[in-house]
Amino acid sequence: MRGKDLGAVKNLVKSKVRMASLLSDIGVSTYGDKETQISCPFHGQDSSPSARFYPDTDSIHCFTCKETWDVISFEMGRQGITFRDTLEYLVTKYRLNTLSLPDSKKKWTTGAKEDKVEPTVDKQALLLIRLEESIKKRINHVPIEKYATWVYLLAGIRKLDEGKKFMKIAASLVRSIKKVNV
Repeated sequence: MRGKDLGAVKNLVKSKVRMASLLSDIGVSTYGDKETQISCPFHGQDSSPSARFYPDTDSIHCFTCKETWDVISFEMGRQGITFRDTLEYLVTKYRLNTLSLPDSKKKWTTGAKEDKVEPTVDKQALLLIRLEESIKKRINHVPIEKYATWVYLLAGIRKLDEGKKFMKIAASLVRSIKKVNV
């Protein structure tokens, strides 16, 4: 299953794994293709069953929790595992063939510890660092007044939240700095 398109795996699981099978595995009886009242498996024992199994949508709705689950979200909640781990679990448990599914464009693995987390880049902070470096390079190539203006503008935009005003002042500063060749 590794390397397969996550959306395709999800669609395969939802088309092949029935909620009635999952319920049967945990000892909950359903009556074929009929809607069935059941005790919610998530909030504990009910004095009267508070959840309803809907075979036509292959889902469960609990009127106490106000939650609705399909086969994937049900198993995620029941086992307390991630979406990816749930898909892998269900594919393995029900022996679903994933060979014909398209390959993923992104690499993904099963365990949360194994998942590669791409670092997020704070574009505003990166821009500020680059501006500061550009200003420092040009200290000996511009009059002190221009250098002081750049430093003042840089200090000012550091206090702004990212937005139109930040970008407008930063762009102005970039244009001014680029005019001075080093």
